Amino acid sequence: MRKEPSAHIYRHAMEFYNLAAPAFENNAVLAASPMAVTCNLALCVELLLKCADAGVDVPPHKEGELLANAYVYSNLKGGGHDLKKMFDRMDANIADKLTALYLDVTGDDLPSALTKCKDYFIHARYAYERESAHSYSPSEIKKLADGLSAALMKGWGPAA
Repeated sequence: MRKEPSAHIYRHAMEFYNLAAPAFENNAVLAASPMAVTCNLALCVELLLKCADAGVDVPPHKEGELLANAYVYSNLKGGGHDLKKMFDRMDANIADKLTALYLDVTGDDLPSALTKCKDYFIHARYAYERESAHSYSPSEIKKLADGLSAALMKGWGPAA
């Protein structure tokens, strides 16, 4: 079984990023929609983690027949949306490489950054609920998304 980042899942992560990131260019937009921005960036980070520990399921093939479609999946299924718990369940070799790459591109510790933002998606999607009433840092989750994206591209991207 192959285990490496998935460009397919990466593209989906970046769709959420591309919706949220422009808010940082306009303080009025960011002030008007901080929970939507936070939620989209947190989901982006979740998908970037899932993309890092991905696999491909290729159905059996008989010579002389058409190839069936392969299925791309993440090994980080289930367990909620806690970013730190997801990272802790990741293949150790991939987690180590991602941590080193993240440190290289950001100068920061990935597990610490994930711990800071671990519940952002869980709480930001229902920000009106009592357990979600705490402070958020849209800039922290954006920094995490930027760093993870850069780490993935540095380690496994086209220029890697």
